[in-house]
Amino acid sequence: MTDAATARPAQLHHLLLRLGGRIPDELLTEARDLLALGRPRPAAQIAAAAVRQGWFTPTDAERRLIAGSGAHPANPTGRTTTTERGWTFAPAVPQPGIRTPVVLDLSSTGHLDGGDAAAVAATSRIAGAVALWRAWRAPDDLNPFVVPVFLVSTDAPGDALPAITGTVQEALRCAGINHPQVEVFRPDTHPSPYRSSARSRSALLWAATPPSPVTIARDFDVVDPERGPGFAADHPVLPAGPRKVGILDRLRAGDLLLATTAHETDVLERGRGRVVPQNFRTDGAWIWTDTVTYYLEHHGLSPEPGLLRHIEGRDRLPIAVDAVSRHRALVELFRPVAV
Repeated sequence: MTDAATARPAQLHHLLLRLGGRIPDELLTEARDLLALGRPRPAAQIAAAAVRQGWFTPTDAERRLIAGSGAHPANPTGRTTTTERGWTFAPAVPQPGIRTPVVLDLSSTGHLDGGDAAAVAATSRIAGAVALWRAWRAPDDLNPFVVPVFLVSTDAPGDALPAITGTVQEALRCAGINHPQVEVFRPDTHPSPYRSSARSRSALLWAATPPSPVTIARDFDVVDPERGPGFAADHPVLPAGPRKVGILDRLRAGDLLLATTAHETDVLERGRGRVVPQNFRTDGAWIWTDTVTYYLEHHGLSPEPGLLRHIEGRDRLPIAVDAVSRHRALVELFRPVAV
């Protein structure tokens, strides 16, 4: 098989990833089944039909790919997709009167059933599998039902992704899911808006790496119900110098977990106003805010002892956080506070 012949199924697979949520589910499932069976031409014909319907506007390279696969992506109607579609996802099917969580980690519960269990069984047998997420997608004009969307991350080579997709789709069909939606991708590929939206509101069902504790660092020593937050009089202070600079570098290098434009008042110099940033960062083991960094930079106040020991123990920058660690950190961040 030539390099070009090997590349085409991988490229078509990537194209079908771009069609997620943009065409009727049954067509996307069919196209992926065809590609998994080694039939790229009819799979490309479905992509060409999506172009003709105005559901999808391909790039020039994608038009050439479709045409090179024996289909015709011409759009005689002249209809084009000029705005990005939006999708609503949730990690659990919303129920009246029950707060829907932002994200979930079900990878160690041992209580999965139905499609979730079938997807885990199939994914866990895939060589190079990294993780599996599932998100429930709300109905829209193209797909009028609530459906689960499964996201499979794998280190398998690109030309293996169509077959992996077909395997997981078949497992879900056997579990009673019609037109299963399965997005199979490598972790080093840039996610589509559809995949990003789904994973940001998903449940982690399985991961090759087991969970480990995630600790949220304190911003302050005390929080007075009347005076608000503050620091103890004997809070450790780090003097200016290389050690302080190194700690600041490591704190700033944390992966941006949750960004916000909110700023709070400097509790030690209130005259400075609302200048204290509130972004959340992580390295997968700890979560801290830019508030911690601010008070170290401007007032020399040390991070809490546990975070300080941890951050000084890191010997590499930048801090790389994979998708599984990031998801588990978000689960901890959004975990309901016990009252």
